[in-house]
Amino acid sequence: MGSVAAEGESFFCPVRTQAINHPDRIAVHLQHEKALSYSALDLSVSVVQQQLAQQISPGDQVVVQLGNSFHQVVLLLALWRCRAVVVPLNPALSAKATIHFIDKVEACFAYPEKTANVLQIPLLQFSFPSRDMGGRRAQRQCASISLGTERQLVTLLFTSGSTGEPKVVAHSLGNYWASAQGTLAKLPLASEDCWLLSLPLYHVGGLATLWRVWLAGAALAIAEDKSYQLAVYLQLPITHCSLVATQLRRLLVQGLANNSGPLKAIILGGGPVPDSLLAALPSSVQSWMSYGLTEMTAMVTLGRWQGDSQLAGSCLPQREITLHPDGEIWVRGETLCLGYWQQGTIRSILNDWGWFATRDIGQWCQQDKLLPPKCLKVLGRLDAQFISGGENIQPEAIEAILYQQEGVQRALVCAIADQEFGLRPVAIVDVSHTCHWQPNLWQSAIIEQFPRFCVPDHWLKWPVALQVGGLKVSRQQLKKWAELQLEA
Repeated sequence: MGSVAAEGESFFCPVRTQAINHPDRIAVHLQHEKALSYSALDLSVSVVQQQLAQQISPGDQVVVQLGNSFHQVVLLLALWRCRAVVVPLNPALSAKATIHFIDKVEACFAYPEKTANVLQIPLLQFSFPSRDMGGRRAQRQCASISLGTERQLVTLLFTSGSTGEPKVVAHSLGNYWASAQGTLAKLPLASEDCWLLSLPLYHVGGLATLWRVWLAGAALAIAEDKSYQLAVYLQLPITHCSLVATQLRRLLVQGLANNSGPLKAIILGGGPVPDSLLAALPSSVQSWMSYGLTEMTAMVTLGRWQGDSQLAGSCLPQREITLHPDGEIWVRGETLCLGYWQQGTIRSILNDWGWFATRDIGQWCQQDKLLPPKCLKVLGRLDAQFISGGENIQPEAIEAILYQQEGVQRALVCAIADQEFGLRPVAIVDVSHTCHWQPNLWQSAIIEQFPRFCVPDHWLKWPVALQVGGLKVSRQQLKKWAELQLEA
């Protein structure tokens, strides 16, 4: 990793550095195609970069609305070599939503043509090189490419907006670099390892995967078939992947427990994960739990699964965590974003004490023989906590109990208005097709660990028609749906 570290004040393109030092090392594995070396990947990026350099200037904001693909990866790095600011968007967004998001930034160009037409801004004019050209041995490059300095603005990302209007998070080159270095210190990657690009490139988790792989000189696996089919993944030599619970569940249903190929490690995050899913993995696959957020450039903590998915591991290097007396998790460090982009300027997100208050609630676990010291347990969101009849209720604590029950695949608890108590909990639960709807059993499980007032007043089946997009469940959307069901 040291060979691609920053030199002086500049950060040099890790793909070009790998192409110089290890030109024949595999950089990308693709479905049904020959793997590409770092030299070939570098050539593809250079071809696109040369075309873009005739159009954009350093600091230009460029909207990119593509799904995970080899072309997306090439375009992103080409833009960063031009020192542009990438504004990635979910390609599934409607035209109205796309316009709403981009009104918050100062976009100069867009790609592809459909997005440029919707936003009525110039389309980036370029063509991708053929895969055949990228597959041939590229001419060896000798000159390093500076991407800029530590505080070079490289992305503007929209938060998930699960608790309100999305914010625009400004990340620097140094943020991604520190994120990758700290993660690799805890979970090293060898040159023969291959990380599946399983998280979208309009999320910080997907972008952080790129930098982690490039700095390690490992390979990236790109499955352009988005069906999360195990058979597709087994075609690729995947050793590592980052998943959310929904992705893991799909793969287990398809037989991952019995046929995991060369897979060595799965990193989970982005919301609650039923411990039953993790227990179903073969012993050859390590399960890692993480806690992260967009503002901290993905992972803040990482640790091996110890039987409780709420335990998110210990703090990674180049990050710091402290707990406020009320349990709120405060963070800071080299991975903390530059701030929020607002009307042409970047506003700091630090509080008066120099920390970012996450609005997440946590506690340090008790040190014992099974758990490492300073292991963070994430309990839920301050935003989600509510008062019912004078008693505090934390929805995620109830959800954690439900996730331990047989057959429960998804669970969400929200507060619904009540004349007598002000607010009361309602549970929305999704069970597997092989299990029965058992609210009485779930109620008993909750009473075993919490006071009776924590038991939901209503149990609703997870709406099939309301499959929430993205990696995180929208509590607000499901709450509105629950209110409509109870009014009917």
